[in-house]
Amino acid sequence: MGKTFDVLIVGAGMSGLIAARELVATGRSVCVVDKGHGVGGRVATRRIADATFDHGAQFFTARDPRFLSVVEQWVAEGVAAEWFRSSRSTGNPRFRGTPTMTSIAKSLAVGLDVVLSTRVESIRRVGDDGRAAWRVRFADGTEVESGAVILTPPVPQSLEILRAGDVTIDTQTRLVLETIEYAPCIAVMAILDGPSRIDPPGGLTPKADDRTFPISWVADNREKGVSGVDAVTIHASAAFSRENLQREPKDLADALLSVASPWLGSDVVEHQLHVWRYARPTRFLDVGCVAVCDSPALVFAGDAFLGARLEAAVLSGWAAAGACAG
Repeated sequence: MGKTFDVLIVGAGMSGLIAARELVATGRSVCVVDKGHGVGGRVATRRIADATFDHGAQFFTARDPRFLSVVEQWVAEGVAAEWFRSSRSTGNPRFRGTPTMTSIAKSLAVGLDVVLSTRVESIRRVGDDGRAAWRVRFADGTEVESGAVILTPPVPQSLEILRAGDVTIDTQTRLVLETIEYAPCIAVMAILDGPSRIDPPGGLTPKADDRTFPISWVADNREKGVSGVDAVTIHASAAFSRENLQREPKDLADALLSVASPWLGSDVVEHQLHVWRYARPTRFLDVGCVAVCDSPALVFAGDAFLGARLEAAVLSGWAAAGACAG
């Protein structure tokens, strides 16, 4: 990692990667830093033994003309494909990454300076008004400076990074950012010893009309084209996830596998559980990004801006890049 950058982006999810590509195209030096082991954020894929799971975002839609053109490019490149439609022929298409959801993020990361397994501890302002910059400190004690910073993690985590560096933002902006809320999601990934009972195209919302039902989504990763062996992803509902976050992982997995048994159809060979504490923004801001400082630029972005969709994350990334490029 170098010592200075034009822009440092925290988070290698869709917003961060899109913003980075946009800024690099304008000649900026950009570094993307993420605490995870891979790119994509909640556009996530995991391998367990011989099975592969999309265990975060399952699909995405496209409405914005600019984003639609990008999706067409992804399809042409072979990193995305239409999975199904909301109705048999006339509904809006649901797209997926091919062969996995992270294929899109991995494609976006090609050619970028991405540093993984690196947690940002704090950001603080240094220098005078004429030559001000942001000094970014990492958990291992190393530091870099950047002329601008884009924060794409869940907003509560980004605010904590600023507090750790004694960065103050105006009260009204902070209060607005604090109105953003997220729902958690408990995900179970299970390898089966035979086919599931999930019909093509491989995903369903069981009892969609019952908000009290513990499960919001079940997907057959083999039917979807993600896994070479029988493997299912189970997403708990927001209410169940919120109420059960403190339970033992084994008890949670057993409970959800029991509820999902009508759709599994085969015995579970092996399973793992993952908790998404900020899975989906339930209260978001209807703006592309929020610049909490103009000079040097400090911008909040991500799927908590414009909506809980992959498309919103991309639009937010473009908006954040524009806020830093101006």
